[in-house]
Amino acid sequence: MEKTKYSGMRSPTIKSGESDFITSSSTGSSTNAFFYYTKFDGSLYLYVTNNNNWNSITMNVYYNGSPVFDSSVPALMTRSFNGVGSQPFIEATFSLTQGSSYTIAWKNNSTSEYEYAVGITVMRTLSQPVNLFFDNSDRLNASFQGNKPIFEVSPMDTSTSDYPFSYAIRKYFYDVCLRDNEDYGFKWYFGDDTILRRWTKPSVTYKCIFNSSVPVGSRSTYQNRVIAIVAELNSIITSINLSVIESGTADINVTFGTRAELFPIETTPDGNAFYYNGQWWNQDSGGSIYTGWVKIVVDSDLFGASATGLLREELGQVLGSGNDWIDYTTSAFFQGQNRTRALNSYAAEDVGVLQLLYNHNLPVGANHKTIAKLINVPLMVEGIDQGSGQAYRTIGDYLKNGTNYKFRAFAVAYGSYHDYFSDFSGYTTFTTPSVPTKPSPVDFSSRIEGGFNLFWGQSAGATIYYLNYKASYNTGYSVASSPTPSYVLSSSYYGTTMDFRVRGVNGELYGDYSDVSSWTTAPKTPTITVGPVTNSSISIKTGSMSGNYSDIEIQRYDVGSVYMDTKSVQANGTATWEGLPSGATYIFKARSRFYINNIDLYSVSFSNHLTVSTSNRPTNFEWASAKNSGENFNLSAAEWNAFTAKVDAFRAYKGLGAYGFTSVFTGLDFAAWIFNQGVNGINGMSPPTAAPTTKSAGEAIYASYLNGLVNALKSL
Repeated sequence: MEKTKYSGMRSPTIKSGESDFITSSSTGSSTNAFFYYTKFDGSLYLYVTNNNNWNSITMNVYYNGSPVFDSSVPALMTRSFNGVGSQPFIEATFSLTQGSSYTIAWKNNSTSEYEYAVGITVMRTLSQPVNLFFDNSDRLNASFQGNKPIFEVSPMDTSTSDYPFSYAIRKYFYDVCLRDNEDYGFKWYFGDDTILRRWTKPSVTYKCIFNSSVPVGSRSTYQNRVIAIVAELNSIITSINLSVIESGTADINVTFGTRAELFPIETTPDGNAFYYNGQWWNQDSGGSIYTGWVKIVVDSDLFGASATGLLREELGQVLGSGNDWIDYTTSAFFQGQNRTRALNSYAAEDVGVLQLLYNHNLPVGANHKTIAKLINVPLMVEGIDQGSGQAYRTIGDYLKNGTNYKFRAFAVAYGSYHDYFSDFSGYTTFTTPSVPTKPSPVDFSSRIEGGFNLFWGQSAGATIYYLNYKASYNTGYSVASSPTPSYVLSSSYYGTTMDFRVRGVNGELYGDYSDVSSWTTAPKTPTITVGPVTNSSISIKTGSMSGNYSDIEIQRYDVGSVYMDTKSVQANGTATWEGLPSGATYIFKARSRFYINNIDLYSVSFSNHLTVSTSNRPTNFEWASAKNSGENFNLSAAEWNAFTAKVDAFRAYKGLGAYGFTSVFTGLDFAAWIFNQGVNGINGMSPPTAAPTTKSAGEAIYASYLNGLVNALKSL
């Protein structure tokens, strides 16, 4: 889109003495030329009135800033221009040095004397931004002077892209299609709403409209130029069809007329109207263009066959490029004076811009940050003032993960006539974190009670791991974190198949989950206790169990820990070994077993160990002759003495001393005190079955009392 003095030329906005330089003094009188200066690119402009006497001009640039011309001093730069009578501006570019003074002088080459000289001192009052750094919030930061800083950030490597164009073409496309238009005095400006725009309908039509002021005899020539250029555009752009129609409603009207008709109020500083203009509008928020127009002034000294390149500019820009830029002087979109640019065809740079815009599916409506990221070119954004000379800009939507970047900045101060800016700062580099890679599946080195010692392959770029686990019959995962690729999982699941997956995480970057792996926990370790023990048998009891298991194996070992045999029981069950020698000692331990997928899976450890011996218990006592109720008293002295000897044997078995029974003999009366010795000797061992009560002198001793003594002894 062209809104400058002449299509493709940058309009100077400063006269001598304004804004960013000081005019020390001047000499001579110039009525035919006026001096302009812009600091955007260090260009000096000389505006020459339309006077054929000034067809050949020389402009010299000197150091020292003296307005008095001294021909003995060599010029820093000399520019000569021929045939300038039909183009009011001539331009020279050189590098300005902060605080340095220069003299600018020019003359008509038909004379020997310089007509005019002006002394200037370049003033760059803004310092470079300092304290540049990139923080963890995806923000560029800097300290600055002026209104704000402008950040430029770029991948360290911009040589490659997913789009088949060189970096130079990609960068030019970005400047031409995504920067705000050249009306802005400061041309690095981008608005966040700057989006990629183009026509999205399958066919777009142009139509030539001629005002009555256009000579009828010239109209076919003008129209044929448009037809030829549109055909050239149609050969470049393959995603839509472009054509010129002669009747009906067109998408783009190309209107030919006089300056007064087409631009009655828009003027440049010298009072002349715009000569060429092309514009689209009615684009939606998604970036699609619906309507466009081009206005061509036919009474301009620039219009004619030599201006075909300017017509190429507007007919191409109305398709969505929309801006001029300064990089390629041969480009139709060049923002500068070059009468021969794109004269016979679009330049290679133009073809690249148009093809990238239309033929490679760049997303319509995407903002300039997204496009810069996609085509891998530098991004320039305004900083946001935080006060106290500090600014930042968040650029997360531009950055790619795991990429090396560099950025720099310069300061800007907006003026009435011009924008002041500092030089660029030096570069600061940073690297964005990488998305962690997908780790290998979760495995385990060993089972533990209710869980596993888990491990997995490292995830490159991960600073922490998130482990997901669940019983396979559940739907939702539990989550645990670990700074290393391992984790000790202890749960309440026994004999249960569990699912595992893990992912690496780096800040806000989450890697892919590993493939799911499934492992079964061991059955719970059982507990055992001692049951009944006799002289020839030992019983072992199991406790309760949780989770899945098939059975509990209780193993018996001798005192040398040599395995002997195994009995299988269930929870809360009893296993009994019989026929054992009296006083024999054994070791017992147990483990649970879970049979799953044709594999025996055992508890991670054995139960508590029990060392148990069969009894050294004396044999039971029986009376030599039965004691029956109703029969005659038949207890002999030998029987009683044998009975008391057995009581002392049981007392020894119980760890007690001999009772001190009185030995009886034949003929001695069986008195109550003798019976009571037997009762007391037994009760001292706390038999489960109580002995009969003691008797008083003269009280009868019955057969049931004697049998009660034996039963109490047997219960031990």
